[in-house]
Amino acid sequence: MGQVPKAVLSTPLIIKGAPIGAIQLANRERSTRYSQHDQELLEILGDYIAINIQTALDAKNLEEISKRDYLTHLFNDWYFTLELQQLVRQDQPFSLIFLDLDNFKDVNDSYGHLIGAETLIEIGRVVRDSVGTSGMAARFGGDEFEIALPGVDLEGAVLVAESIRRSIAEELFREIDGRNILEDLTCSVGVVDFDPERDKRDYKELMQRVDQAMYEAKRKGKNQIVALTAEPAPAAAEALRGRSGAA
Repeated sequence: MGQVPKAVLSTPLIIKGAPIGAIQLANRERSTRYSQHDQELLEILGDYIAINIQTALDAKNLEEISKRDYLTHLFNDWYFTLELQQLVRQDQPFSLIFLDLDNFKDVNDSYGHLIGAETLIEIGRVVRDSVGTSGMAARFGGDEFEIALPGVDLEGAVLVAESIRRSIAEELFREIDGRNILEDLTCSVGVVDFDPERDKRDYKELMQRVDQAMYEAKRKGKNQIVALTAEPAPAAAEALRGRSGAA
């Protein structure tokens, strides 16, 4: 500040026994000294500030916890659905991936729910690593996962889905009694795209479409990807025909 301090008074800001910073006064007006009373008032103010900082941090932590699946630490379905509703309202295309594990019930039934939980945690890691920072991944519930990829077209989303499918089918390993008990674990994946100029802004319809794609992958024999694109809505189809005719 371009001033030489003549008097300084400081007190730490402490949260849960750990110092996180300090509050400091300098250059008291018309005096070169601070009194003991000033120190006591500053400590009271420091305690008040620290309490408010802790309250804000706790609120932020609770907010973040409320968004996350307790097991995989991916987003939970509640928060994912809120974000999906926002995505369909925007003028930006995106893609949606929905995957369901094949034969996961066999793992639970044969080796117990603790091994099943460990497997889901590992699947969450695979999904998170494959998506990176380009999208948002969530555990839908049970052994199902969903991914939104803003700005990614159907072809790009299929590449992400294939990365996940291959990792689950070929790289998962959990040895018990000399055998990889996850060797038969695969996933069936549905992929759809959303085009704001073509599709209704209805997130439920989009979820139904990606669910349909996933079940089609199951029907075809599992451990594969089915990608579906929607037919243009009547108004959009008419506009497309008009542009085509003008060309």
